[in-house]
Amino acid sequence: MPNDSDHIDIDPVVSVELNRWDRVASDVHAMWKERMAKIKQLNDSSTWGADTPGLAFQASYYQGGTLLQMITNGGQIIADVAAEPARIREAITNSLGTDHDQSLMMDNLQR
Repeated sequence: MPNDSDHIDIDPVVSVELNRWDRVASDVHAMWKERMAKIKQLNDSSTWGADTPGLAFQASYYQGGTLLQMITNGGQIIADVAAEPARIREAITNSLGTDHDQSLMMDNLQR
């Protein structure tokens, strides 16, 4: 049966790093929103005009949909990165709970 000296508690280290991840993700999310607002402002049709050259530029600029795809996919990636620490915390809590339950079962078997 393991004793207390065999136990390594990594939770404080993980907690510190997850808190750091939260801060960085928050900063990245704020930066993303700011940059996307600027891109949307620059992409306003008044930027290139409603004349023939402006409309031709608009058609080629949006051709293939990659800009809109970048905005959509990038936003989802940022949201996923920001949400990950909460998912990790939940997984750790579940894992620690399972470890505790298994430990109690092993203690009962050894009695």
